[in-house]
Amino acid sequence: MKIVICIVTSFCLLYFNNGNAQIQLKHDTLKISEFFKIADNHKKNFNYDSSLFYLNKGLKLSKQAKLKKQEALAFGKLGIVYSALSDFDNSLLFHKNSLTIKQQLNDKKGIANSLNNIGDVYYHLANYTEALSYQFKSLKLKEELDDLYSIATSYNNIGSIYHALKNYDEAINFHKKCLEIREKLDDKNNVAMSYGNIAINYNGQKKYQEALDYQNKAVKIYTETNNKKGLCIVYGNIGTTYYHLQNYINAIEYYKKNLEINEQINDKKGIANSYHNIANAYIKINSIKEARTNLNKSIQIANEIKGIDLIKNNFYTNSALLTIEGNDKEALVNFKNYLQLQDSIFNIENDRKNTKTALQYEFDKQQAINEAEFDKQLILSDAKNQKNKLLLEKNKQSLLILNQENELKKLGLLKSQLELKQSKLEKQAVINESIKENSQKKLIINFIICIVILLIIVIALITRSLIINRKNNALIKQNLNDKESLLKEIHHRVKNNLQFISSLLSIQSRFIKDEKALEAINESKERLLSISLLHQELYQNEVLQLIDANLYLQKLCNAIKQTFDQSKNIQLIFKSNANVILMDVEQLMPLGLIANELITNSYKYGCTNIAPVINVELFKNSDEVNFEVADNGVGFNNEIDFKKSLGFKLINLFCQKIKASITTKNKNGACVLIKFKLKNEK
Repeated sequence: MKIVICIVTSFCLLYFNNGNAQIQLKHDTLKISEFFKIADNHKKNFNYDSSLFYLNKGLKLSKQAKLKKQEALAFGKLGIVYSALSDFDNSLLFHKNSLTIKQQLNDKKGIANSLNNIGDVYYHLANYTEALSYQFKSLKLKEELDDLYSIATSYNNIGSIYHALKNYDEAINFHKKCLEIREKLDDKNNVAMSYGNIAINYNGQKKYQEALDYQNKAVKIYTETNNKKGLCIVYGNIGTTYYHLQNYINAIEYYKKNLEINEQINDKKGIANSYHNIANAYIKINSIKEARTNLNKSIQIANEIKGIDLIKNNFYTNSALLTIEGNDKEALVNFKNYLQLQDSIFNIENDRKNTKTALQYEFDKQQAINEAEFDKQLILSDAKNQKNKLLLEKNKQSLLILNQENELKKLGLLKSQLELKQSKLEKQAVINESIKENSQKKLIINFIICIVILLIIVIALITRSLIINRKNNALIKQNLNDKESLLKEIHHRVKNNLQFISSLLSIQSRFIKDEKALEAINESKERLLSISLLHQELYQNEVLQLIDANLYLQKLCNAIKQTFDQSKNIQLIFKSNANVILMDVEQLMPLGLIANELITNSYKYGCTNIAPVINVELFKNSDEVNFEVADNGVGFNNEIDFKKSLGFKLINLFCQKIKASITTKNKNGACVLIKFKLKNEK
């Protein structure tokens, strides 16, 4: 009766505890959700510090409650806020943490969002190759999920990256795909965003009227929806369009509207960009003081947030402004810094990874240098106009002197005409000489043509030889693959033959009454098992030469465990300090046979404890491998008798094969330690 009461009481306590745990988990989930809502509201109102405070509280509680989904969501939201603060290093770190957890949870939608967010951070860091890579990975997952809203977002982001790479055709193509989906979804704010993005690419193509048409459509929607961020962006883009149309007064007006909203929402990158644009417009209307004030503010903020694109553009504008101010030396330094950053953004590695933008980049780079040089020359010419005015008066005086000299030259001209008549014969001789030189030049040109033809023939022969070599290499590779397949088939058949032999031994053991003979047959079967497993690993492994010793020994331990009586509840524990330890067959086969002998011996003689345990450990220390088998039995009663046994003699023989040392000792039971160096590391 007491036993029944205890069981009922235990069951009630367990049920009560489980119920409490579920209630606590639900409470934590709701609390975390509330933290996220408060943080989102603060972010919408641009109170980023308060948003970070509540997100960190949500993250801490998610970790304590071990709610992985909420933890991943917290990391992602933190990444978005840090991106808004232009702290892209922290943003990238949190988005990657979020991605790792979502991959563990196999949350495809979450993975797609994280890939999208990481691509956006790389875009802001001007690492456009990485940005494109992550955005296309995200797009692929979104298309598999058939999530139209998210697909439109990916199209938009990819279009923005192509715009940064000045591939305007591709940018417009992706933005129009995005617009088509958003119009179907009746997503007004995002439709306005697409209008603005298409417009900036029309600016890049110098189709300014088309750009203004799309921008005005965007302004209308943003005004209706009271979208400050959207209005901020489109105002800046309209300013740029007017700037290209050389209407600098209107450009400054819209740039200042853009600056005002950027300051309200505390967008540091946007503020720096606004100051830079205003400075450029003031330079064009020759308001140097205002230009310098705005440019210095842009430089300060760009350096604080490490905005590479902004720093690059500021170097270029500062070069022009310094030239106007008469500081040519510093202007040249800034211009060189601009070119250096331009090269770092469009480097050779990016060209290889992004074949679509390679030719465009080279063209744009050269065009940028040419335009920069042209603008620089214009600025220098304006600066030199004043000097030219001073020289003009001096030149007038010089003209009088030149006129006098011209009169003297006229007199000299009459004299030279007489001399020319006398030199006609000499000129004719010179003409004849030039004819000879021309004939020699023709001979040289013909000779060069012959050399070029020979070079073409040589190149053709070399190309043909390379093609033949490539075909031969392909044949060799095919032969190697065939041989490898054949070798795997051989290992497979060897493994099958060994299993067949083991089966024959099992059949024979049924008719043997002598216990020693039966034991010898069983030991032989175990040795065949270790060799058979090795051949199985060889034909299943992609690389025939090397095998993962951890995996092989783990399988061997499991196979040996299956052959002994399961009712004894013997624990066989395998440990290793490395994920992968690669060995070739010459070392792994003796090691497998050693392992078989030691583990079998522990099962037979070392499992005398009430709770028997056999520990098998494989450790790699630098270039040395330690293999240890230990049990918690009585240990070696007589170590000398053990060393005289057939099993130890076999172990000693296999140790000599792999040049290993062997140590036996009693350590809470019998313990054997084998040490040797990996063959490929000697």
